[in-house]
Amino acid sequence: MITLTEHLKTRAEMATLTRIDARDTNIHNLAGLEYATGLIRLYLAGNSISDVSPTADFNGDGTVGISDFLLFATRFGLSRGDAGYDARFDLDGTIGIGDFLIFVDAFGK
Repeated sequence: MITLTEHLKTRAEMATLTRIDARDTNIHNLAGLEYATGLIRLYLAGNSISDVSPTADFNGDGTVGISDFLLFATRFGLSRGDAGYDARFDLDGTIGIGDFLIFVDAFGK
C-alpha cells in the first residue's frame, strides 16, 4: 500500500506544490495531503482511496498512537486565528472534545 506522503519527503516540499498528479500510483489514503497548502489541482484517478475523511494520524507514521495524542494535546482548545492553531488537528470544526472523540475512535488503528 502506498500513501501520498511516501512520494514526498518534507512538509516544506508539500507546501510548495500547486499540482499533484498521482494517477494510477496505488495510493490508498491521503495522509499528508493537509501539508499541500498551496495545492490548486489534484489528480488521483485510478487509485483505491476509500476514505477522504481527516486522519488522526497527525505524525504520518501510519498508526494513530501516543505520539499523535501528544501533538494533538498541545493544540487542544485552539481556534482558527489563535497562535499555534493547525487545521490538521481540527477534525470537526474546532479543536476540542469532538476532535478528541474522533481521535479516540481511531487510536491504535
